[in-house]
Amino acid sequence: VDKLTKVAHFIAGNLKDDSPILARRFVHEIFRLHGVPELIISDRDPIMTLRFWKTLNAALRTKLNFSFAYHPETDGKTKRVNQDLEDMLRMYYMDQQYKWEEYLPLVEFAYNNTYHASLKMTPFEELYERKCRTPVSWDSIEDREVIGPEILTEMEQQVKLIRECLEEVADRQQSYTDLKRVDRKFKLGEKVFLRVKLKKSSITFDKAAKLSP
Repeated sequence: VDKLTKVAHFIAGNLKDDSPILARRFVHEIFRLHGVPELIISDRDPIMTLRFWKTLNAALRTKLNFSFAYHPETDGKTKRVNQDLEDMLRMYYMDQQYKWEEYLPLVEFAYNNTYHASLKMTPFEELYERKCRTPVSWDSIEDREVIGPEILTEMEQQVKLIRECLEEVADRQQSYTDLKRVDRKFKLGEKVFLRVKLKKSSITFDKAAKLSP
């Protein structure tokens, strides 16, 4: 996920993939489109912390930073996108019973061409400074029969279904957020308690996981 444009690439992988496989996939799917990034932010997955991956990024002059637990400013957007993708694929698979990895390109297309409130446009528009050209029927609310090869009809149906799943995921998250949101207003000079969640392996405070004013 690009932090500036919010453009995301969804690539199928395997838990058994090692660093060389990950590096080749990076070249095939990311480097060929965007060149060498200045910075990569990742979690502390064992693959990313191996010497091979660090050496590769050093050779490319790409800085490799690792995120911290409970610190969404580092890679919070990526985690949200991953959760959205997981929820959407779960709904999509239950509806279609297809091999989900075969439709990742269409999922990526739909995501990158979905309006983002923070951008006030789609990630595609933010990246390329123009709207993405698509078949007219894909942007039409009305049901319209596509005239052409069968693959176009199938693509249209899948993109519309994926967009419906994206909207459902967004609505569900908004409803969940609204339930947890509490409108609290503080005055200048007021003191508050800050609750800090820590992992067992993290540094703990002597008395409690709270910071007094």
